[in-house]
Amino acid sequence: MAEYKVRCPAELQRACDRAEAGDVILVYGGLYDTPSVLRGRQGRPGRPIVLCAADAGWICGGQVPDPYWGGTLPSTDAPRKPDVTDFAFLLINKCRHVVIDGLRIRRCWPSILSIKDSDHLQVRNCMLRGATYAIFAKGAQTSHLLIENNDWQQDDSPDHDLWYRLDWRRAHGNEGSDGLFRYFNGGFLSAKGIAGKVVVRGNRIRDAYNGVRITTSATAAISLTSWRHTASPSGMANWRADRSSNARPPGSFTSQPTARQPALAWSVGLLFRARVRPRCVRKVTVR
Repeated sequence: MAEYKVRCPAELQRACDRAEAGDVILVYGGLYDTPSVLRGRQGRPGRPIVLCAADAGWICGGQVPDPYWGGTLPSTDAPRKPDVTDFAFLLINKCRHVVIDGLRIRRCWPSILSIKDSDHLQVRNCMLRGATYAIFAKGAQTSHLLIENNDWQQDDSPDHDLWYRLDWRRAHGNEGSDGLFRYFNGGFLSAKGIAGKVVVRGNRIRDAYNGVRITTSATAAISLTSWRHTASPSGMANWRADRSSNARPPGSFTSQPTARQPALAWSVGLLFRARVRPRCVRKVTVR
């Protein structure tokens, strides 16, 4: 088992290129303004490749939100989904058995972690700030994701304008607005065309446009424990301490709490569309 200590993007990339099953990459806080790629690395059951914090410092991507990112004008559409050419602190591509544990990451736009065609990944105990997407996953081979005990605050500006001063149309894009804040129109976990087997639990989401949005097959297994709004969260419930957008935004599988009245009525809106059958809508209230 090897241990790598990294303090800059070049060192992180070298560690990613060499990592084998059971290896640990210790990431120090600092400026990581170049994306790193973990490609084709294979951990094993009981011997994953682990990236974890080496200190209490913040990993800073050095990026700023751009309303013109997304392929179209902000006034005409919501932003597109990210791809491998877009910035992310770490792109995980065709990997197995990888654990991201205890990292503190901020100023990564549009994505913090980007996952493609990888399986048996864990993202846990991380503190994440900013980003259109905290975690974005895609690919028909992507499965067995465990996302737990993370803290994401999307709008970490001093005044937390999202949902308090910004009209939701400007944060969505189009909708008769200038769309200049559409870089918020993402989510804590967003996935497109994945195989499934996803567990999301124990996460805290604040000042965010969306919670979980997943497009997947009809046979995929998705486990989302209850969303709760509480001053003292416990157990394995995901919980959220702000308002959100509409309960059922576009997408094949969405899950997010919605405040009809601030801090009073919280629910989960589920929208599921199988690829082989017409759309159906089901709304579940979580107590």
